Amino acid sequence: YIEKYEKIDEIPFDYNRKRQSVIVKNSKSYRMITKGALEEVLSVCTKIKLGQKVVDITKEHERIIEDKAREMADNGMQVIALASKTNCLNDSLEKDMVFIGFVAFLDPAKKDVKATLKNLASIGVRTKILTGDNPYATKNICNLVGLRTDNIMLGKDIDLLSDKKLKAKIEDVSVFARMNPLQKERVVRLYKEIGHVVGYMGDGVNDAPSLATADIGISVNSATSIAKEASDIIILKQSLKVVYDGVIEGRKVYGNIMKYMKMALSADFGDVFSIMISSIFLPFLPLLPIQMLLQDFIYDFSQIGIPYDNVDEEFLKYPKKWDTKGLSMFMKVMGITSSVIDCLAFLIFWFVLGYNSSGMVEYFQTAWFVTCLITELMIIYNVRTSKKPFIQSNASKKLNGLIILASILTILTPILLHNVKTFNFVILPPVFYLYLIILVLLYFGIVSVIKKIYIKKYKEWL
Repeated sequence: YIEKYEKIDEIPFDYNRKRQSVIVKNSKSYRMITKGALEEVLSVCTKIKLGQKVVDITKEHERIIEDKAREMADNGMQVIALASKTNCLNDSLEKDMVFIGFVAFLDPAKKDVKATLKNLASIGVRTKILTGDNPYATKNICNLVGLRTDNIMLGKDIDLLSDKKLKAKIEDVSVFARMNPLQKERVVRLYKEIGHVVGYMGDGVNDAPSLATADIGISVNSATSIAKEASDIIILKQSLKVVYDGVIEGRKVYGNIMKYMKMALSADFGDVFSIMISSIFLPFLPLLPIQMLLQDFIYDFSQIGIPYDNVDEEFLKYPKKWDTKGLSMFMKVMGITSSVIDCLAFLIFWFVLGYNSSGMVEYFQTAWFVTCLITELMIIYNVRTSKKPFIQSNASKKLNGLIILASILTILTPILLHNVKTFNFVILPPVFYLYLIILVLLYFGIVSVIKKIYIKKYKEWL
């Protein structure tokens, strides 16, 4: 039956009319067929087909149609109305049409959506629905996935409000229905102006303005080309869980970046500060340049594991904005704390171990090479978490392995290179390592106290 008709013209869908029409012909006549949102199709109909008869449409007919459509929409079905008219060759406008009926189809949410939305809420990500669908079907779907539907705002209501009044309302609204592309884009823009970081996920042409306006536009691989072009991220798996996993991974990356920056700055500041102090009192350099380079190489080697490190769950629960204001204070506090241990080590080397003459320079330099590097490696454990290391928070296996390997290299390097005069290393006596253990334990104790004071004052660690 369909093959008898030929399409000869079309009025494409747009988001003001919310309907689409085609003109087809067969051997006898021309016909216009229109589909779209129920209220928009009804607005261009003057007649209705009842059985085999076509009669004038009445208010009662419209009431029955709307009630039946709402009943289906309340059950989560999408409703598309259909209308037609004949002899439209000289009158192709969408008017004086005959209402034929409507098609309802079910488009259920995926099974894992409710759990994923709950997980997103638990990490501070609020979900808002901006849709062109009718409010009844939207409400049903939102109820199924656990979103609030007590205050649904329609596109026509948004147009009546100024930006100032709309900003005051949208904070408490989770669902926006019957929205056109410009209305969606306006809501996204206003959320940004309020101070939110907005991610928008969509796959249609109507989503392109919002995808471009949002801080992060997210689309799927099967989306329209314009939606993908406007997006910042294209996900290959059509699952909202990918977004949740991406948020968690992003926060882990941010946390590990902050760890690296704070570790590097506090360790380097502590080293420079210690060298400056020791140079005032010592008659020789506490470390040779080549020893410092070797020290930096071993320390940087251990930090390769930081991108793979675990991040505390408490850190992942709340969104973070890029902020480097606290780096300077953290560097000073942890750097000076490290220097206190270094100065204590200098006193032990000079007065207890007797590395205080020109003939013992190599011993002093080797001892500080080992001590400085071991305490720097311990900085990693203390900086990576606001909790007690080893007891309340554990590093990843990769980071632990690299720190252990770097510690072994630290101990073995002076032993293996003591015959190479350039490095100026010697083999240290066993008693040195006893004092090294004492210094490391003392360092952990001091840092634990400093950490509590710092968190209490500045309300954060990373």
